Amino acid sequence: MTPITRRRLLGGAFAIIGGALMPVAACARRPSAEVAAGVIVIGAGIAGLTAANLLHTAGVAVTVLEARDRIGGRIRTTEVAGTPVDLGASWIHTPRGNPLTPLMAELNIDTKPLSPDTPVRAYDARLDRLLTAAELRRLDAAYEEFDDASDRLSRALGPNASMQDGIDAFAPGPGRALVRTYLGLTVATLDYALSAPDLALASQGLYQESLSGPDLIPVGGYGQLVEALARPIDIRRNQAVQAITAEDSGIEVRTTVTRFRAGTVIVTLPLGVLQSGAVTFSPPLPLEKQGALDRLRMGHLEKVVLGYPDGWWRDSRTRLNLAAISDSDSEEYPSFVDLGTPGTTLMCLYGGRFAQRHAGDSEAEKVRAIGEVLARITGQQPPAPLEVRATDWTHDPYSLGSYSNLAPGADETDFRALAQPVGERILFAGEATVPKVYQTVHGAYLSGVRAAQQAMRGANEFSFGGAPILTPG
Repeated sequence: MTPITRRRLLGGAFAIIGGALMPVAACARRPSAEVAAGVIVIGAGIAGLTAANLLHTAGVAVTVLEARDRIGGRIRTTEVAGTPVDLGASWIHTPRGNPLTPLMAELNIDTKPLSPDTPVRAYDARLDRLLTAAELRRLDAAYEEFDDASDRLSRALGPNASMQDGIDAFAPGPGRALVRTYLGLTVATLDYALSAPDLALASQGLYQESLSGPDLIPVGGYGQLVEALARPIDIRRNQAVQAITAEDSGIEVRTTVTRFRAGTVIVTLPLGVLQSGAVTFSPPLPLEKQGALDRLRMGHLEKVVLGYPDGWWRDSRTRLNLAAISDSDSEEYPSFVDLGTPGTTLMCLYGGRFAQRHAGDSEAEKVRAIGEVLARITGQQPPAPLEVRATDWTHDPYSLGSYSNLAPGADETDFRALAQPVGERILFAGEATVPKVYQTVHGAYLSGVRAAQQAMRGANEFSFGGAPILTPG
């Protein structure tokens, strides 16, 4: 990929160095222009770090407040049995047209497809029969047909229709139970991290269609991007925000430790945290924004990563990606991804009813439940893993879920309502504020760019390595 040219952002107010952000030490050495009022960014996830990095590059005095003792938000890269693993966000979705693709290249972060040319193997509800290739082709065809029909079904069934309503209408009758549960797993549980009855049918047609290409993963994990963005920024960890108060003299932000004051505040808190009421706003948030918080919902996708002494689950032909497909409308199972050789690490992903059933389980209880599924699928008793990493985004007080979703009755205007500034001094960013690319890292990134633009009172579009990309919201 050719280097990204130097461009100007925000009508001349921002310099984008190397085509995007300024993550290297040179940025820290650049003298900061004195400004009348600084900016506080709440949250050191991708949205917050992007906004802060751009503001810092423009010479604005900016401080990031992070509740955790680490940065990255819902990105967390660790190592299991010698393999880098992302416990939160993992994928670069639809990389053609995705602004993260040239950004990763500029930062020399390699990317690759996850498990290229590796087939998904699916098992029936009893977990004792491998579905045939012909059966899987029919199920994949049903997925494509449902995707094509989702807009029509949504119009026919109305704005309060759930994904389950759409699936039932698409594949009615007892003879199509396998199709229904396959769609429930692939469309709802894995794509959106909610069970189909809890998810709006309108979700299926909402994603931005201009992006394309097979999903990629960053080699070595997303943590590299987090560290690059954070390098020049003043970040205060262990600063859980409790209250945001707008006063004539500025915005006061009160944390569990101290008080801060700034002319502008950028709030990048996850949807679940905003919904919880853990942070109070004075004056209260506008009714439109409160209504959006009531209607939207957080998904719950969890991971358990197991590092084994050997790849005991692999057969002689290929490593396995495993999905358990139930022929009962009332059951869901986890899925498994082989993270590849030379490692011997298996990642389990689960959401929906399985996640609800095991919410609050200890790590040992999760490993036991997953081991029972693996034993039934492989016919072998799994050995004890050497290492385990288990997530609990649902109960993490600083996320309270994995990512945002439309519940039945919600629509994309709710994402837009969350994105709206309160006055000119309290701005909002994060994946739940970008209607067409919510749930994604690039959505969070774009929202951070938008918030930085708003903070600088700049233009409403920016250039990224080519044609202008309208910022969402």
